[in-house]
Amino acid sequence: MHQASLRLANKLEHEAKLRRDGLIDPVAEELATQAKRCAIKHLDEFLDTIRSKGRTEKHVSLISSRIRAVLEEAGIATPSEITHDRVEKAIVAIQRRGNLSPRTVNHYIQAIKEFVNWLIPRRLAANPLLDLELRNSEVDIRKKRRALAQDEMSQLVEAARASDQEYQCYSGEQRARIYLLRYLTGLRKSEVASLTPESFELTGQTPTLTLEACDSKHRKRDVLPLHPQLVDLLKQWLPEYPPGEALFPKLGKRKAYTMIRKDLEAAGIPFTTKDGDADFHAAGRHTYITELLRNGTSLVVARELARHADVKMTMRYTHIGLEDQAKGIQNLPTDPKWLETRRPTESASQHISSSSQHICSKSGVSEGQSESPDGSECHSSGKNGSDASDDDVSPCGTHRQKKAPPVTDGALMEAAGIECGAASA
Repeated sequence: MHQASLRLANKLEHEAKLRRDGLIDPVAEELATQAKRCAIKHLDEFLDTIRSKGRTEKHVSLISSRIRAVLEEAGIATPSEITHDRVEKAIVAIQRRGNLSPRTVNHYIQAIKEFVNWLIPRRLAANPLLDLELRNSEVDIRKKRRALAQDEMSQLVEAARASDQEYQCYSGEQRARIYLLRYLTGLRKSEVASLTPESFELTGQTPTLTLEACDSKHRKRDVLPLHPQLVDLLKQWLPEYPPGEALFPKLGKRKAYTMIRKDLEAAGIPFTTKDGDADFHAAGRHTYITELLRNGTSLVVARELARHADVKMTMRYTHIGLEDQAKGIQNLPTDPKWLETRRPTESASQHISSSSQHICSKSGVSEGQSESPDGSECHSSGKNGSDASDDDVSPCGTHRQKKAPPVTDGALMEAAGIECGAASA
């Protein structure tokens, strides 16, 4: 025991001397120390960081549970033990055990990659998960949604207004207002739940809706323009609500999918079709973005109105069918003159014939003759013309005489059946 203590003391003294002499990099030493710390302690610090940046407790809890699941499955105790293979195997095991869809698996991958990115560069030297790829969520879609058509949205609103039943503590008129607000603004459920009379500015030149950063999903203050018809409706609705109070209390915690299912049924609209489910999110946000693009809004503007960071996300909310594509094709500009069918005229045929003759004359070949190797003209006629093969016929309808290489050797001439005298003559 005494010897072990003595060796440790000598080691510490030696390292202290190396530090004084500048032979140990303090940054590298701190990095090595952090890499050997407990991964869960790092995780707690990471969660505090994202919490301080405005993430909701619900989101922080989801991130925490996913990262902990990966670390535990992979048996990772310190950041230095994080490798691509261990994390990949853990993800596969979690997916198989829970029968998770690729989209859900991507949430786990994104969470662990965000955590590892946070570790760099003060707690981990390099990122071992740079090439950890997301799954293709298109090959296994567990939740397929569809947008409502314009007439279906009208039927849904009318069915809700005509209802004398309360669903999820909301009357028929309240539900109709929720459906209209979401269709005409594209707000998420939690964002609609945050609305108060003060959220709207209806007196300016451009009426707007303001979402504070704490209520917006991407934690940024959003100012959105309002549809003229919605402005007229809000002027009727807002006087009914006390200042500072939510228009639709506790909507964020309500089971909105149950109330829209009831109203769709009352309107005679199927909840599920071959195109997907018309749930609360689809009937609002999906329909909003789809109708923007159907009615001529550019993809860039639609992305801004949807408040998506990436246009690829906007495309996932867009439901453009074959009928929409057919309408798009019909918008291509055309010229009625294209429908006039004409046949080649006689003058045009003569022009083509003369052009062909001109080409032949340019190449040094006239009709009925070809050029010999020595520059003299040899006429094709009689038997020679009729016996010519198709390969010897030029595009101009004349026969061509194939050039043969000159033969000078006597033996070769004799073998070819050419008399030397004839050749000399």
